[in-house]
Order: sequence, then structure tokens, then C-alpha cells
Amino acid sequence: MSGEAEKNTDPGDLKTVAGQSLWNFAGLTLPLVLALVSIPLLVEHLGKERFGLLGIIGLVIGYMSVFDMGLGQAQAYFIADQRGRGDSSKTSTVFWTGISLIGVLGLVFAGVAFFLGEWFAHSVLKVGPELEEEVVLAFRVVPWIVPFVMITPCLIATLEAYQEFRLINLIRIPTGASYFLAPLAVLPFTNSMVAVVIAMGVGRLAEAIAFFYYCRRKVDSGFIPRPSGAYAKKMFRFGGWMTITNIIQPLMIHGDRFFLGSMRGLTAVAYYVTPAELIVRLLVVPRSLVTVLFPNLTMRFAGGKEGVEDLFSQCMYLLTALLWGGAALLIVFGPWALGLWLGEDFRVNSGPVLRWLAVGIVALSLAYVPQFLIQASGKPAHTALAHLSELPVYILLAWVGISLGGVVGAAIAWAIRGMLDLGIMVYLARRRMPGMEGRMTRLVLSFAGALSVLIGMVFLPDSGMGMLLGSVLIILLVPLVWVFLLGTEEKALIGGIIARVLKRA
Repeated sequence: MSGEAEKNTDPGDLKTVAGQSLWNFAGLTLPLVLALVSIPLLVEHLGKERFGLLGIIGLVIGYMSVFDMGLGQAQAYFIADQRGRGDSSKTSTVFWTGISLIGVLGLVFAGVAFFLGEWFAHSVLKVGPELEEEVVLAFRVVPWIVPFVMITPCLIATLEAYQEFRLINLIRIPTGASYFLAPLAVLPFTNSMVAVVIAMGVGRLAEAIAFFYYCRRKVDSGFIPRPSGAYAKKMFRFGGWMTITNIIQPLMIHGDRFFLGSMRGLTAVAYYVTPAELIVRLLVVPRSLVTVLFPNLTMRFAGGKEGVEDLFSQCMYLLTALLWGGAALLIVFGPWALGLWLGEDFRVNSGPVLRWLAVGIVALSLAYVPQFLIQASGKPAHTALAHLSELPVYILLAWVGISLGGVVGAAIAWAIRGMLDLGIMVYLARRRMPGMEGRMTRLVLSFAGALSVLIGMVFLPDSGMGMLLGSVLIILLVPLVWVFLLGTEEKALIGGIIARVLKRA
């Protein structure tokens, strides 16, 4: 191991976690902001048909990273575990094992993309004759991009294990922006789909090279790959359980809209999907946090669990307070905002959906923290089996909810599933932290109280009087949250952030 990689093995406290999470948040959201500006320009210059095809090709390329068999997360776990134990002698072996395995998978899926691309263009997309040759050639470019798309998450995972979140996002922000800027750069010269896809591929290649360069600086890996069969088995076992969770969770987050379409028709889907897409975007908040927590907690578990309970409690209290405030505002003002944006029809039909989904997103977001703690303790099988058991329950809940209540019933089922997931994950997490017995009771009561208040607010009338009552309730409850929910360290962290913002203003 290089001297640079040995310098700092302290996982960091709440302040460190918060700072790293903010970098993650910036890295995930800034490219989306750029997309809002770029998409109208792309539609104008490419045309709707070509832009639609570009979206499908981008989706195909991006979805390939799902097939990494959880090897990126496994690599992050095993490197962070070694750092926590103070023994980095096998880090190079883990690095090259993960890179070699994902490299082979990347070539396999590149071959699949090569042989199926023409069939996909002809049989699935049913492209018109004027674009047929262009689209087929564009799909011929895709296989050359796939290996880099698949290997990049593994490289990012290596840097995550070293907690280099600032570096990761300084690379991710411009390379993420290139997804939209690269096509715009070629449009003054041509609107050919082939040129646009090549430009996207150049951005993905630059991203992979940048991450590989900095991985080599962190890991004294040499130039000759040294994969290990023993670690390959461990990584496939760990990653396999992670893959089950990674597949089932999105199904339970997005699957209800398919039930709605088949049971209530496409109009109901429109009323549901509009608020659902807005709500699901809020998952960027817990995901920014748990990506940071995963290596931090892994190191703590490997080093004897020191500080695990404290950090877990602090993050849960802080996240509860932040999410409660955001959800309360959505419940009180969300239906009114939908009416301004899309019209009174959406306010009436989508407003109640938005309110129940706001309750569900709080529970679902909080569940991410104990879920990643369980995985960081080396037990990804526990979360995978829990999600497998939740799936049939959720299907039943969704069917009953849609049958009885249509779009609102679907939203209530989604919220109940989120609360069920939170309860299961907290129970499993407590088993990994025997010292949490007393504190866990207070913690559960805290977010149970927060969810209960939100559920009560759902029944406020959607009117000016309802918004006034909701505003008064929020104003009255915020001081109670500050006094009784947040601890000294969480208050100091929030106070410091506010002070810095006011100073700069």
C-alpha cells in the first residue's frame, strides 16, 4: 500500500459525514439542473424523434451498470473493511479482482449489445426508413461504450472506500454534465445520431480514465493485474446479495404505476406518476448520505464497532428533522403548487396522492440508514431476504389499495410499505448494535411521532384555511423538533451551516 493511502484511516465524525454528503448531493443534482437547460436545446436541434431515440440509447447505456452483480459495492466493502482493520496488504488484490471481474462482464454485455443492437432498432423501436440506417449505426457504437460504463462504478467504489467524496464529485459533475454538453457540442456540425452517441461515449471514456488515474494513486496496484480467485468468490457472494436488493427496491418504488395502468387505466397513471416522479427525486437526500455512511460504518465495524451507535443515532435524528420539515411543506402547500403548475384538475386528483407519498418518502428515506448499516456490518443477505419478504406484501397492499381507493389507495399502500420497510430495517439494525437497546426506543418513538404528525397533516383541507393551519402547525412544531429531537452535535452542525450561509450572504 502506498504511503498516501495509509495517511488517514479515521472514518470521521458527523461533521465529516455531513460535508461529504453535501459533495454527493452536489454531484447528483448539478447535472440535473444542467439537463433542464440542455434538453430544450437538444429537442430543438435534434427533433423529437431523434431526441426520443437518444433518450432510449442513453437509458440502454446507463442501465448496463445495473448488471455489475454488486461488485462495485463489494469492492467498497472489502477495501473499507481492510482499512478499518489497519491492514491494507490485500487492497491491491481486491482492487484488481473487482476490476478484472467487471471488465469481463463489460465485454460480455458489450457483445450482447453488439449482436442485439440491430434487432432492437428494427423490431422494438420500429424506426422509420429515413432514420433506420442512422439508428442501426448508432447502436453499433453502443458496445464500445458499455465496458467503460460498467467499470466506472467499480472505480468510484474504490475511491468511496477511501472516502474521497470531494474528488469523486469534482470528477462526476463535469463528466455528468458531458452527458448533455457533448451532444450539444456536435450539433453545430451535424445532427447525426452516430456523432451524438460517439460524443456521449467520449465523455464516458474520459470519466473512466479520470477515475482509474486517481484509483491508481490511492492503491499501489502496479501495472500487472493480480486478481484472486478467493476474493472473487467473496465478492460475488457479497455482491449477489446486494444485487437482489438493488433489483427489488426499484420494483417496490416504481412498480405501483404498472398496477395502476392495468387496473385503472392510463389517466390514473398520469395523475399518480406526476407527483410520484417529484417525490422519488427526494431520494437523492438519503442516497447522498448513505453512500458516505457505508465505508465509514464498514471501517467502524471492522475496527471494533467504536462510534457506530453514536453516528447511527445522530444521522437518524438529523435526517428525521430534515425530512419532516420538507415533507410537512409538501403536504401543506404541494396540492396548491400542483394546481399552479398543471391546473386545477391535477390539484384535485394528484394533490392527495402527493400528500400520502410525502409521508412514505420520509419512512423510505429513513430506512436507507439502517439498511446500509446492516450491509456495512457484512450482512447484505439480511437486507436482501427482508426485501424479498416485503415484495409479496407490497404487491398485496398495492392491489388492495388500488382496488379500493384508486390513485390515492396506491399512494397509501406505498406509504405503508415505506413504514414497514423502516420497521424491519430498524429491527435488523438493532441486532447488529447490542448497545443501542435504550437509545433505539427513543429513536423509534421520535420518528414514529414525526410520521404520525405528517399523517395527521394529510387530512388538512386543501384550501387557504388548510394552508394557514398547516403553516401555524409547522411553526409551532419546529422549536419542539429543535429542543427534543436534535442532540448537541446535530444542533451545532446545523447552526454552523446557517452561520456560514448568513456570513456569505
